[in-house]
Amino acid sequence: LIDWDFLCSEVPALAKLEGRQLTILSGEGQLAGTLPLGASVHYPSLPDYGSHHSKGILAYYRGKGAHDDGSSDNPRDGDHLVFVVTTANFLHCDIRCKTNGVWAAVAPAKLSSSATPPSEFENDAWRFAHTLG
Repeated sequence: LIDWDFLCSEVPALAKLEGRQLTILSGEGQLAGTLPLGASVHYPSLPDYGSHHSKGILAYYRGKGAHDDGSSDNPRDGDHLVFVVTTANFLHCDIRCKTNGVWAAVAPAKLSSSATPPSEFENDAWRFAHTLG
Protein backbone atom coordinates (compact mmCIF):
# COMPACT_ATOMS: atom_id res chain seq x y z
CA LEU A 1 0.00 0.00 0.00
CA ILE A 2 1.62 3.19 -1.17
CA ASP A 3 0.28 6.74 -1.25
CA TRP A 4 2.87 8.46 -3.44
CA ASP A 5 1.46 11.97 -3.00
CA PHE A 6 1.59 11.60 0.80
CA LEU A 7 5.17 10.33 0.63
CA CYS A 8 6.17 13.34 -1.48
CA SER A 9 4.55 15.70 1.03
CA GLU A 10 6.57 14.03 3.83
CA VAL A 11 9.82 13.70 1.85
CA PRO A 12 9.91 16.53 -0.73
CA ALA A 13 13.08 15.14 -2.36
CA LEU A 14 10.95 12.29 -3.77
CA ALA A 15 9.05 14.78 -5.89
CA LYS A 16 12.35 15.69 -7.58
CA LEU A 17 12.89 12.20 -8.99
CA GLU A 18 11.28 13.12 -12.32
CA GLY A 19 13.23 11.50 -15.14
CA ARG A 20 15.39 9.35 -12.84
CA GLN A 21 15.19 5.61 -12.56
CA LEU A 22 12.74 4.61 -9.85
CA THR A 23 11.31 1.13 -9.37
CA ILE A 24 8.58 0.50 -6.82
CA LEU A 25 7.76 -2.99 -5.58
CA SER A 26 4.17 -3.35 -4.49
CA GLY A 27 2.71 -6.69 -3.44
CA GLU A 28 -0.92 -5.69 -3.34
CA GLY A 29 -1.06 -3.42 -6.36
CA GLN A 30 -2.59 -0.58 -4.37
CA LEU A 31 -0.77 2.53 -5.45
CA ALA A 32 -2.34 5.96 -5.06
CA GLY A 33 -1.07 9.24 -6.44
CA THR A 34 0.81 10.34 -9.52
CA LEU A 35 4.22 8.73 -9.99
CA PRO A 36 7.03 10.73 -11.57
CA LEU A 37 7.88 10.26 -15.23
CA GLY A 38 10.22 7.30 -15.62
CA ALA A 39 8.95 5.43 -12.56
CA SER A 40 7.94 1.82 -12.91
CA VAL A 41 5.98 -0.47 -10.62
CA HIS A 42 6.75 -4.15 -10.24
CA TYR A 43 4.18 -6.49 -8.70
CA PRO A 44 5.91 -9.66 -7.46
CA SER A 45 3.72 -12.75 -7.52
CA LEU A 46 2.38 -13.56 -4.06
CA PRO A 47 0.18 -16.33 -2.70
CA ASP A 48 -3.45 -15.45 -1.97
CA TYR A 49 -2.88 -15.33 1.79
CA GLY A 50 -0.25 -15.81 4.44
CA SER A 51 2.58 -14.10 2.62
CA HIS A 52 5.28 -12.01 4.17
CA HIS A 53 5.27 -8.53 2.72
CA SER A 54 8.34 -6.44 3.31
CA LYS A 55 8.17 -2.72 3.13
CA GLY A 56 11.41 -1.07 2.30
CA ILE A 57 13.43 1.37 0.34
CA LEU A 58 16.72 0.92 -1.44
CA ALA A 59 18.01 4.30 -2.55
CA TYR A 60 21.20 5.15 -4.42
CA TYR A 61 22.60 8.63 -4.22
CA ARG A 62 25.56 10.33 -5.77
CA GLY A 63 27.84 12.02 -3.29
CA LYS A 64 28.92 15.64 -3.67
CA GLY A 65 32.55 14.74 -4.29
CA ALA A 66 31.96 11.62 -6.39
CA HIS A 67 33.94 11.04 -9.57
CA ASP A 68 32.25 9.68 -12.71
CA ASP A 69 32.85 6.11 -11.53
CA GLY A 70 31.24 6.79 -8.12
CA SER A 71 34.53 6.81 -6.21
CA SER A 72 35.73 9.75 -4.17
CA ASP A 73 38.92 11.06 -2.60
CA ASN A 74 36.99 11.20 0.69
CA PRO A 75 34.83 8.06 1.28
CA ARG A 76 32.14 10.19 2.96
CA ASP A 77 31.66 12.12 -0.30
CA GLY A 78 31.32 9.14 -2.66
CA ASP A 79 28.22 7.31 -3.88
CA HIS A 80 26.14 5.49 -1.27
CA LEU A 81 23.27 3.07 -0.91
CA VAL A 82 20.60 3.57 1.74
CA PHE A 83 18.68 0.53 2.97
CA VAL A 84 15.46 1.05 4.91
CA VAL A 85 13.08 -1.63 6.20
CA THR A 86 9.88 -0.64 7.97
CA THR A 87 6.74 -2.24 9.37
CA ALA A 88 4.53 0.59 8.08
CA ASN A 89 2.62 0.78 4.84
CA PHE A 90 3.44 4.01 3.04
CA LEU A 91 0.14 5.64 3.98
CA HIS A 92 -0.74 8.63 6.17
CA CYS A 93 -2.67 6.55 8.72
CA ASP A 94 0.16 4.01 9.11
CA ILE A 95 2.94 6.60 9.33
CA ARG A 96 1.16 9.13 11.55
CA CYS A 97 -1.23 7.05 13.67
CA LYS A 98 0.50 3.74 14.38
CA THR A 99 3.63 2.57 16.13
CA ASN A 100 6.16 1.27 13.62
CA GLY A 101 9.63 -0.12 13.54
CA VAL A 102 12.29 1.17 11.16
CA TRP A 103 15.77 -0.13 10.44
CA ALA A 104 18.12 1.88 8.23
CA ALA A 105 21.73 1.63 7.11
CA VAL A 106 23.93 3.66 4.79
CA ALA A 107 26.77 1.94 2.94
CA PRO A 108 29.29 3.16 0.40
CA ALA A 109 28.34 2.00 -3.08
CA LYS A 110 30.46 -0.87 -4.28
CA LEU A 111 32.28 0.04 -7.47
CA SER A 112 31.98 -2.43 -10.34
CA SER A 113 35.78 -2.50 -10.48
CA SER A 114 36.00 -3.56 -6.83
CA ALA A 115 37.80 -6.81 -6.13
CA THR A 116 36.16 -7.06 -2.71
CA PRO A 117 34.18 -10.31 -2.42
CA PRO A 118 30.45 -9.96 -1.67
CA SER A 119 29.49 -9.80 1.99
CA GLU A 120 26.90 -12.12 3.54
CA PHE A 121 24.47 -9.16 3.58
CA GLU A 122 25.09 -8.47 -0.13
CA ASN A 123 24.48 -12.12 -1.00
CA ASP A 124 21.28 -12.20 1.08
CA ALA A 125 20.03 -8.95 -0.49
CA TRP A 126 20.58 -10.29 -4.03
CA ARG A 127 18.85 -13.59 -3.22
CA PHE A 128 15.89 -11.70 -1.76
CA ALA A 129 15.65 -9.39 -4.80
CA HIS A 130 15.79 -12.31 -7.24
CA THR A 131 13.07 -14.09 -5.27
CA LEU A 132 10.77 -11.13 -5.93
CA GLY A 133 11.03 -11.80 -9.65
